[in-house]
Amino acid sequence: MRLRLAIIGTVLVWLPFLLLALSLILSDALGCRVDAAATYPCPVLGADIGGLLGAGFMMGLLLMGTWPLMVFSLIGWGLWGARRLWARR
Repeated sequence: MRLRLAIIGTVLVWLPFLLLALSLILSDALGCRVDAAATYPCPVLGADIGGLLGAGFMMGLLLMGTWPLMVFSLIGWGLWGARRLWARR
């Protein structure tokens, strides 16, 4: 149960970064423009995903508040992995 909560918490903490990275990767691959000033059209298969890319890009603002939790999650998972490796010996 605690492991499941730790995984869910880690995903929630890292979600703004993952959405930011996904929107930047997709916009680069599709040749679309994404920035904080405005949303720009990005047609894909007849649908405009510019608003979604812009929203994902703006999730980067949440990183200002969540980066300490991201660091703690990395440290926590590193300690958890080290403890499991140590217990196997």
